Amino acid sequence: MGQWAKLFMACPVPGCTNSRVTEWQAVRCGGTMYIDDDGTMECQHSGCASGPMYTWRFDCGSYSWGSPHNIGNSRFKAGDKQGFCHMFAAALSMAMLGTQGMAWVRRLMESIERFDNQGRFPKRA
Repeated sequence: MGQWAKLFMACPVPGCTNSRVTEWQAVRCGGTMYIDDDGTMECQHSGCASGPMYTWRFDCGSYSWGSPHNIGNSRFKAGDKQGFCHMFAAALSMAMLGTQGMAWVRRLMESIERFDNQGRFPKRA
Protein backbone atom coordinates (compact mmCIF):
# COMPACT_ATOMS: atom_id res chain seq x y z
CA MET A 1 0.00 0.00 0.00
CA GLY A 2 0.99 3.60 -0.29
CA GLN A 3 1.99 3.57 -3.97
CA TRP A 4 1.18 7.02 -5.33
CA ALA A 5 0.15 8.18 -8.80
CA LYS A 6 -0.84 11.57 -10.19
CA LEU A 7 -4.59 11.96 -10.09
CA PHE A 8 -5.82 11.75 -13.69
CA MET A 9 -9.59 11.39 -14.09
CA ALA A 10 -12.71 13.03 -15.39
CA CYS A 11 -15.18 14.58 -12.98
CA PRO A 12 -16.60 11.93 -10.57
CA VAL A 13 -19.62 14.05 -9.56
CA PRO A 14 -22.96 12.33 -10.28
CA GLY A 15 -24.75 13.98 -13.19
CA CYS A 16 -21.74 15.90 -14.47
CA THR A 17 -21.31 15.47 -18.21
CA ASN A 18 -17.67 16.61 -18.32
CA SER A 19 -15.83 13.47 -19.45
CA ARG A 20 -12.49 15.18 -20.13
CA VAL A 21 -9.69 13.36 -18.29
CA THR A 22 -7.40 15.88 -16.62
CA GLU A 23 -4.71 16.16 -13.97
CA TRP A 24 -6.37 17.51 -10.81
CA GLN A 25 -5.01 20.30 -8.65
CA ALA A 26 -5.64 21.41 -5.06
CA VAL A 27 -7.69 24.60 -4.89
CA ARG A 28 -5.72 25.91 -1.90
CA CYS A 29 -2.31 26.08 -3.57
CA GLY A 30 -2.64 24.80 -7.14
CA GLY A 31 -0.44 21.81 -6.34
CA THR A 32 -0.76 18.55 -8.26
CA MET A 33 -3.03 15.97 -6.62
CA TYR A 34 -1.97 12.35 -6.10
CA ILE A 35 -3.87 9.20 -5.14
CA ASP A 36 -2.59 6.02 -3.57
CA ASP A 37 -3.94 2.49 -3.92
CA ASP A 38 -5.70 2.85 -0.54
CA GLY A 39 -7.89 5.62 -1.94
CA THR A 40 -6.14 8.47 -0.14
CA MET A 41 -5.78 11.72 -2.08
CA GLU A 42 -3.06 14.19 -1.29
CA CYS A 43 -1.61 17.43 -2.62
CA GLN A 44 2.06 17.42 -3.62
CA HIS A 45 2.68 20.25 -1.15
CA SER A 46 3.09 18.91 2.37
CA GLY A 47 0.39 20.09 4.74
CA CYS A 48 -1.92 21.46 2.03
CA ALA A 49 -4.55 18.73 1.80
CA SER A 50 -4.83 14.98 2.38
CA GLY A 51 -7.60 12.49 3.09
CA PRO A 52 -9.71 9.57 1.91
CA MET A 53 -11.30 10.03 -1.51
CA TYR A 54 -14.82 10.04 -0.10
CA THR A 55 -14.08 13.21 1.91
CA TRP A 56 -13.10 15.26 -1.15
CA ARG A 57 -15.28 17.61 -3.17
CA PHE A 58 -14.68 18.34 -6.86
CA ASP A 59 -15.16 21.27 -9.23
CA CYS A 60 -14.26 20.39 -12.83
CA GLY A 61 -15.18 23.82 -14.20
CA SER A 62 -18.26 22.60 -16.10
CA TYR A 63 -21.03 25.10 -15.37
CA SER A 64 -23.38 24.51 -18.28
CA TRP A 65 -27.13 24.60 -17.75
CA GLY A 66 -28.19 21.64 -15.61
CA SER A 67 -24.71 20.96 -14.30
CA PRO A 68 -24.68 19.66 -10.72
CA HIS A 69 -21.91 22.20 -10.07
CA ASN A 70 -24.54 24.98 -10.40
CA ILE A 71 -26.83 23.55 -7.70
CA GLY A 72 -26.60 24.80 -4.12
CA ASN A 73 -24.17 27.27 -2.64
CA SER A 74 -20.92 25.53 -3.64
CA ARG A 75 -19.56 24.34 -6.97
CA PHE A 76 -17.56 21.68 -5.13
CA LYS A 77 -19.51 18.41 -5.04
CA ALA A 78 -18.85 14.89 -3.76
CA GLY A 79 -18.05 12.04 -6.12
CA ASP A 80 -19.76 8.69 -5.64
CA LYS A 81 -18.73 5.07 -6.16
CA GLN A 82 -19.99 4.86 -9.73
CA GLY A 83 -18.41 8.18 -10.61
CA PHE A 84 -15.01 7.21 -9.26
CA CYS A 85 -15.03 3.74 -10.83
CA HIS A 86 -16.16 5.03 -14.21
CA MET A 87 -13.77 7.95 -14.29
CA PHE A 88 -10.75 5.94 -13.14
CA ALA A 89 -11.53 3.30 -15.74
CA ALA A 90 -11.50 5.99 -18.42
CA ALA A 91 -8.19 7.35 -17.13
CA LEU A 92 -6.31 4.07 -16.81
CA SER A 93 -4.82 3.95 -20.27
CA MET A 94 -3.67 7.55 -20.00
CA ALA A 95 -1.52 7.50 -16.88
CA MET A 96 -2.30 5.32 -13.90
CA LEU A 97 -2.05 1.96 -15.59
CA GLY A 98 1.16 2.88 -17.35
CA THR A 99 2.88 3.99 -14.16
CA GLN A 100 1.42 1.64 -11.57
CA GLY A 101 0.16 -1.53 -13.24
CA MET A 102 -2.93 -3.70 -12.86
CA ALA A 103 -2.23 -4.80 -9.27
CA TRP A 104 -2.28 -1.16 -8.16
CA VAL A 105 -5.51 -0.50 -10.03
CA ARG A 106 -7.09 -3.62 -8.50
CA ARG A 107 -6.14 -2.45 -4.98
CA LEU A 108 -7.62 0.99 -5.69
CA MET A 109 -10.89 -0.56 -6.93
CA GLU A 110 -10.98 -2.75 -3.80
CA SER A 111 -10.55 0.39 -1.68
CA ILE A 112 -13.47 2.03 -3.49
CA GLU A 113 -15.60 -1.06 -2.85
CA ARG A 114 -14.61 -1.09 0.83
CA PHE A 115 -15.53 2.60 1.21
CA ASP A 116 -18.89 1.91 -0.44
CA ASN A 117 -19.58 -1.07 1.83
CA GLN A 118 -18.88 1.20 4.80
CA GLY A 119 -21.46 3.70 3.48
CA ARG A 120 -18.85 6.41 2.89
CA PHE A 121 -20.03 7.54 -0.55
CA PRO A 122 -23.22 9.53 -1.13
CA LYS A 123 -26.08 7.49 -2.61
CA ARG A 124 -27.42 8.40 -6.02
CA ALA A 125 -30.94 9.76 -6.10
